[in-house]
Amino acid sequence: MARRPYNGNKVKATTTRVGNKVGLVTGRLKWDNEFAGIASIGYDGSFHSGSPWSFNCEAGIMYTGDPKIAISTTFDDNGKLQETMERNLNRQKKYLRLYPVLSLGFKYAFSAI
Repeated sequence: MARRPYNGNKVKATTTRVGNKVGLVTGRLKWDNEFAGIASIGYDGSFHSGSPWSFNCEAGIMYTGDPKIAISTTFDDNGKLQETMERNLNRQKKYLRLYPVLSLGFKYAFSAI
């Protein structure tokens, strides 16, 4: 039985034109961590509001771990474009470990009869 991670964050992208060249560039970014821990702080006004309307919010940061990046191209440029893209994306990997989280909400409580 295959192990299924709880953290299902992933990104897939495809383009058919880069600059003046026509071809296919496909990229995949995913995280293999089973869990993505989050640290956040929030507010919920429904606990002390006398009104049926209330506001809530949460802000935090999620640690996703090291991402796995895969890129492929169909351009006939001796692999220079793919190599350049992989090098540039691998430099940016450190910024993809942390993911900002923001949640805003409004609530209305219906009264029971």
